[in-house]
Amino acid sequence: MCLAYQSGSDSNIIEFPSNPEGLTKIGPFKTKNGKIIKWIDESKKAVFEWDEDLKYGSHYHVIGDDGNTRLPNSSGETHFLPEDTFEK
Repeated sequence: MCLAYQSGSDSNIIEFPSNPEGLTKIGPFKTKNGKIIKWIDESKKAVFEWDEDLKYGSHYHVIGDDGNTRLPNSSGETHFLPEDTFEK
């Protein structure tokens, strides 16, 4: 699985995590559609999350500065696979 999280730069490149430096993993949380794991920053805001998604398959989300909004890429997609990258 790819792994890179660069915090504090103008152009953050995110390659989805297994254990990103500077973030804390919380979960898994059980939902009716599978488990969710979140990676939070020091202010307790989610930066990204992994959804098991029993219906459509597991994927990641990049989370906005509010700690809740799922950000789309330039194509409007909000679901990402481990090999995907996302430029903020």
